[in-house]
Amino acid sequence: MKKLIKRNIESVLSSSPVDETDISVKNIITQLNQHRFIIVSGSTVLNSASYIHTTIIKSNIKENCFYFDASLDYNHKVQNHKILFQLIDDFFSHNTSKTKLIVLKWVEKLDGIKKLISKIYSSKKYYLIIISNSIKIPNIPEVELLYHEDTLYDEDKLFYGNYQIINEIESIDSKKQILHYMYYETITNAILNNFSIKNLESYLQVMVRLSKLQEPVSLRKLHAKLLERGVDISLITMIDYVEYSLQAKLIHRVYPYDIKLQKHIKAKAKYYFYDTGIRNTINCFSTNIQILKENYILSHLHSLGYSISSGINGRFSWTLVIHKDSIKNPENILFHIHVSKQNTKKEIKKEINKLNKIWDNKKKYLIVWDISELGLKKLEYEDVVILELKGFTETIRS
Repeated sequence: MKKLIKRNIESVLSSSPVDETDISVKNIITQLNQHRFIIVSGSTVLNSASYIHTTIIKSNIKENCFYFDASLDYNHKVQNHKILFQLIDDFFSHNTSKTKLIVLKWVEKLDGIKKLISKIYSSKKYYLIIISNSIKIPNIPEVELLYHEDTLYDEDKLFYGNYQIINEIESIDSKKQILHYMYYETITNAILNNFSIKNLESYLQVMVRLSKLQEPVSLRKLHAKLLERGVDISLITMIDYVEYSLQAKLIHRVYPYDIKLQKHIKAKAKYYFYDTGIRNTINCFSTNIQILKENYILSHLHSLGYSISSGINGRFSWTLVIHKDSIKNPENILFHIHVSKQNTKKEIKKEINKLNKIWDNKKKYLIVWDISELGLKKLEYEDVVILELKGFTETIRS
């Protein structure tokens, strides 16, 4: 058991810490100080050791932190809450510090885990962090890990995502190998260990189909597409699999917002992945560039805390409507984004005109691949601003 605990602690201390000014680290420390118990979730929980490492450094509690990741318990020695609590008790038996931190990750399937959480919390002797996308406890704050971007946009991020560990690797082959590992680790720990998956191959096929979608789709239409490709799955099971993936924060669902009706149309939805690298991995790194550009922008904006829908104005649809938490009031719309598929001056001008017909006086960003090839005399047309992807990310962050 001592080797198991040592392996866990080393897995944290050997991880590359994120910047101490990272918003997620600040939120973890603030909420933990206020409530003593928090749940950490998000699409980057695979990289959570880096955030915990930084939290430990900033809080100066290296010797007072018990860390247990169930996925590191290779021989399944810790099978229930009693064994885990005994490990915690032994770890802190000679520790007289007033500040003791317990971090538990991927423990959803541990027998009696809720009893253990209640026991730890009610003792008032410890600070407690649960790292999970599926454990929800009323009145316990949840801190979502968001991407930490310390560098500007580059094409590697478009194709291989924003995970810090991926950004630190130069070799493309190594990036691909680690992304494959991360995807299947996510499937194992976030999906298989938490939800009832009847057929793993069918689940993976649902993910492949979602990763290829370019337009809003109804769940029935998605199901029909799967049946056409020979996937033997019921509509109810497919809906369950989509919901599991949403809960695990592997994918993000975006409903169209009708600007004229001033309401969401929930019959159809677009699906984005929280990381472009994971989405590209599912497609064997052959994902349509248009999909990746849209997905990258959504992930980037989500990391900045924006709420996101897609847009409809009559027959014209555009990529994203960025708004405050509630969009019931049109004044809560902040700006619009359209990622253009066009590469000619004539077609771009048509899109500019359509965007300017959205009469709300909000900024409309038209994202193009290469401005120099369009031969445009100017880059602003009333409310429309034309930018390349890199320029857009710089503008939004500033």
